[in-house]
Amino acid sequence: MARLFDDGSSQYLQVISTPVTVAPFTASLWVKPDATGITHGLIYIGESASSSNYWVTLINTNDTVSFIARNTTARFATSGNTVTTNEWNHVLSECVSSTNRTIVVNGGTPVQNTLSATPTTNSLGIGAQTRSTPNNFASGAIAEVGIWDVALDDEEKAALASGMSPRLIRPASLVFYAPLYNEEDADFVGGLSLTPTASPTTAAHYPIISPIGPIIGNPTAAASTALPLINAYYG
Repeated sequence: MARLFDDGSSQYLQVISTPVTVAPFTASLWVKPDATGITHGLIYIGESASSSNYWVTLINTNDTVSFIARNTTARFATSGNTVTTNEWNHVLSECVSSTNRTIVVNGGTPVQNTLSATPTTNSLGIGAQTRSTPNNFASGAIAEVGIWDVALDDEEKAALASGMSPRLIRPASLVFYAPLYNEEDADFVGGLSLTPTASPTTAAHYPIISPIGPIIGNPTAAASTALPLINAYYG
């Protein structure tokens, strides 16, 4: 089961800590939006007490996706393709440097922004833009959130878009992994624990290609790197 968010109830997950504070990093997730015409906050890495210091990935009102970096002026990388409502979509945001960030939707053509922005961060949010006054609440399901402290290569990005678990992609550089099973809002790699606000519920999980065997509890990063690379589906 994935985490299901209702924008009308202002639901989200947040932790006042962050697995990355500077570039490079890559963030990957699956999202199944159930509404169009609104802005869905997917993942926020930024200052919890600021309204203008962050990296955030959003579905826009026209169903394109933007990866935004801001410390003074917002710098947008916006996809040319769109997400599909009521279907699972893969979203990948990559920040290589202060002047190089990219958004990729469903394995499509990457779109880059090269204007300078260097946010500072102290928090991570999922399901909204969790700045000083949270907004842009998501409506739909989110699952399989992974963050790496490197820029992934094209083959690795394609593997994620094809449904591979983040735990099978560059595991030594995977610094955050929250599959969002049921109501377990845990980071299985870095040990962070996200706090739910306004009681998000659950929905059917994306059928990820995972390491063999069930995941029980909160495995350590060292244990996750040793898992065999065999596909096994779960729902």
